Amino acid sequence: MGGSGRDDWDFKVDVDKADTSDQNDKEVVKKIAKKAQTPKDLKKSLVKKSDKIDLDYSRVSEKISRAEDARRLKAEEIAANESVHDHALGPDIVTRAKAFIIDICFCLVVVGALFIYDKMLFKMPRFLIHIIPQDIRSYGDQYIIGLSFFLVAYFIFVILFTTFTGKSIGKKLCRIVVMSRDEAPVHFYQIIWREVFVKPISVLSIIGILFYFIGGKRRMLHDYLSGTSLFYY
Repeated sequence: MGGSGRDDWDFKVDVDKADTSDQNDKEVVKKIAKKAQTPKDLKKSLVKKSDKIDLDYSRVSEKISRAEDARRLKAEEIAANESVHDHALGPDIVTRAKAFIIDICFCLVVVGALFIYDKMLFKMPRFLIHIIPQDIRSYGDQYIIGLSFFLVAYFIFVILFTTFTGKSIGKKLCRIVVMSRDEAPVHFYQIIWREVFVKPISVLSIIGILFYFIGGKRRMLHDYLSGTSLFYY
């Protein structure tokens, strides 16, 4: 590069013949362009001369140096590579936790809405009174029925939604999807095994959480045991 920096940038001055037909105006623009050291110098010079020439200087686009353009392209390349890397690894543990909490809260809201709508729904049916052991019933009818409604809501909005779409309510809001390890769609029994049997153990145990940090694949214990993985979409 030259000491003046003239080789480090380039520009074009478009002179519309219909707008600036006067040859003197064209010559003035050429002289200004030759003297300008940077795009900012060019713009300032055109502003100063705008009262003497019939030229719309605002049409001259601002240019950046080749070095700045190279840095911008490099940054875009790094960002693209990081995006592909994150997709391959799957969501981080914070995103997974957010999706799980949203699912739980959504199911609780459904149960609460049912309770507000009709409290009689939470009264123990007669045919269950003699079936459920007394020590369980001692927790209270509303607690037992409420827990039952919660499990039904979890089955519908988490298990069934994930089976048919790969996404529960929480996962959809966090833009993550459950798939098999080979990125094939999951099936019903796979989700049942994942959500009902191994996920509670994985989430409530330290070992299950430690699996996330082992191997660098961002998979927890229930992911390994159910043959599933989470991906961004």
